Amino acid sequence: MNETEIAEESGKTHDYTQEWVYLGIRKDGKALNRGHALMHMITWKYIIIAHTKASLEGIPPKNIKTDIIWKRIMSIID
Repeated sequence: MNETEIAEESGKTHDYTQEWVYLGIRKDGKALNRGHALMHMITWKYIIIAHTKASLEGIPPKNIKTDIIWKRIMSIID
């Protein structure tokens, strides 16, 4: 079970719009500030890398380990 499934089962999900998820646009229509926008871009980069790698290796998307993606993202920032 990955972190997404755990959050869904516990009811701890967030109400994000599609604009926020894909473009980094807040509910008030404004863009994220520079620091958050950079984190948003880096996060999407590593999500795409993980999904591409899984696809090439024949791994189903539900088996992608989100904690590893997060650790890779955080290792850049340190």
